[in-house]
Amino acid sequence: MADDLVITQTAVQCGSLTHLLQLHEEVAATENADEDEDEDEPAQLLELREVCHPGTSIRFPLTYNQSVYTALATVALHDNTYRREILISESIIPSLSASLSSSHLGVRYSSTQLTRVVSRSIDVLRRSIAESDMPTKILEIIKISEGDERWNRSIVNAALAALANMVNDFAPLREVCPWPDFC
Repeated sequence: MADDLVITQTAVQCGSLTHLLQLHEEVAATENADEDEDEDEPAQLLELREVCHPGTSIRFPLTYNQSVYTALATVALHDNTYRREILISESIIPSLSASLSSSHLGVRYSSTQLTRVVSRSIDVLRRSIAESDMPTKILEIIKISEGDERWNRSIVNAALAALANMVNDFAPLREVCPWPDFC
């Protein structure tokens, strides 16, 4: 994840955050639709899929969730305003929560990174994360033992950073922390 505030601000000024959120909304809408093979994909997503995966039958929600989550995490890393703007989308938290337990390593990693980034804001913790099952899913990621095929050091590191954000001294989740050994 880039740690360059100037590049992030330039990207947001060029409209990248708006476009990423629109893409997420389209992917989320498609994920919620029937999984029928003959179903029409939104034109913008079909075009993107053909550019990124010419001639393949890869289902795009997997690939695009990973890409969108990574890009959103990078954009929101520095600014609370961007984190709030991301969470205005009603589909982000449920989609992000579901992706935390994805079988696809890249989706799990990118969703854990986005959870880590959005959990840096107290108002986000109060409004969105505390009311979801994301803290429990983050803890489940941390509890996976090293011998398990789902275990990955990068995912565990991002999950630990997210948990640290969720239970720091001034975080609202610390008061209701269901994991006394961790808080």
